[in-house]
Amino acid sequence: MITFKKFFLKENNNKRTIVLFPGSFKPPHLGHLQLIENFKRKAGPDSFMNVIVTEPSEKSRRYTPGGKYIPADTAADILRRYIEEIGTLRNVDVTTARNAVTEVYDYIRENTQPGDHVIVGVGGKGDDKARYNGLSKHIPEGVTVDVEVADVIGDEGGAVSASRFRDVIDNLSKENLMPYIPENLRDNDSLVDYVFKSLSNLPS
Repeated sequence: MITFKKFFLKENNNKRTIVLFPGSFKPPHLGHLQLIENFKRKAGPDSFMNVIVTEPSEKSRRYTPGGKYIPADTAADILRRYIEEIGTLRNVDVTTARNAVTEVYDYIRENTQPGDHVIVGVGGKGDDKARYNGLSKHIPEGVTVDVEVADVIGDEGGAVSASRFRDVIDNLSKENLMPYIPENLRDNDSLVDYVFKSLSNLPS
């Protein structure tokens, strides 16, 4: 079941910077956390950020080779744990939604106020930015919105990839999980155990 919660922002007379970062995050990995940190750093320490984990339809789900998939709630819980354990990310919330584009449009239309600056972060692969070509119709007066493409995060083997991560989930071990855990959290045994258990009990 999708848990849906509007990201809460305190009403005030100051200009706010809000980052909306939708994605499937199936499963979350160190590259995703780096992107979250990069967008938050660019927006500033007083900015608000909502990471939106989407739940694709059954037809468009991303499966492991063995036919397992990562529910949005599971991905969101792992991201929340990363953000909590990292300890340096303030005003970052993680929510789930059925459709990324609809959620972003609705959020901007219903939850912004004049003076707000919204950054919509999109993946650097495929045609993600083009999905928001109609965004201008949903922007309230006095609100500015920029759609920014995230940099691809790389490692020694190339791009850090959720698809590569899914390839190891069917035969998951602590050893093959570790390269996908954020580097500064790999010594956190309780976190590693949590992620391992979460990804070892996926539905198919």
